[in-house]
Amino acid sequence: MTPQKKQVVIAGNFNGEAKEVTVKLGNRYLCVTLQAHSLNTFVEK
Repeated sequence: MTPQKKQVVIAGNFNGEAKEVTVKLGNRYLCVTLQAHSLNTFVEK
């Protein structure tokens, strides 16, 4: 959680292929494709 009370998601994909993931945030969903060998940060708007 940020100081502004926004939710933060950190997701990593340490495999050699892209991976689709879905994360539930309250009543909403975040659907993203994580690129191979990546570390990603998503901040709620």
